[in-house]
Amino acid sequence: MRCRGRACPTLVGTARNAGTASRPPTAGRYQRIVVASFPIAPMSWHENTHRRWNPLIREWVLVSPERTQRPWQGQIEPTSRVVPQAYDPDCYLCPGNARAGGVRNPNYTSTFVFDNDFPALRPDAPGASLNEGGLLIAEAERGICRVVCFSPDHSLTISQMALSDLTAVVATWASQYEELCGLPFISSVMIFENRGAMMGASNPHPIARSGQPNDCRMRY
Repeated sequence: MRCRGRACPTLVGTARNAGTASRPPTAGRYQRIVVASFPIAPMSWHENTHRRWNPLIREWVLVSPERTQRPWQGQIEPTSRVVPQAYDPDCYLCPGNARAGGVRNPNYTSTFVFDNDFPALRPDAPGASLNEGGLLIAEAERGICRVVCFSPDHSLTISQMALSDLTAVVATWASQYEELCGLPFISSVMIFENRGAMMGASNPHPIARSGQPNDCRMRY
């Protein structure tokens, strides 16, 4: 190895394969590496830009922690000072209240599951496709979207619930997963929660959502 036309002292060693931009790390494989002997500053994963391997999508993801240190003159959300209440007569997810579509909720005392009134996926989507010269390509997609109310108590978050109530929530997730996986047009089940107005939650009631696309290769 040479540095600008002159010999450069090197350190030759053995290390795990760190992968490349197109190939992931391979566990158990080793390769010979040559490293220049000039001093290298220690790496801080919480401060320095780096890439991380995502094993779910099998792709590298760029992580730039330094971006969080830039001066901020953008929008700042005010702190919510709303005092939570156990029952909200204007909440369309509380027990006994009418939902946006006119259906009235039962007076549930534990978890409550219903088909989303405004779903991103529908089980009765018509089969259709579109291809306009390879520039605009679209296909109809079937699926089911459901809402899981964790508790009838409007004021709770999942971190404030009793262990017995949390057990009921997890049992509901499991039963929903098993039921939906049994449908012939469902290939994947995703259970998620987005809490807070900033995160796009349309209602503060403690709920989770499930979305089941027919094609699990899709990204949200």
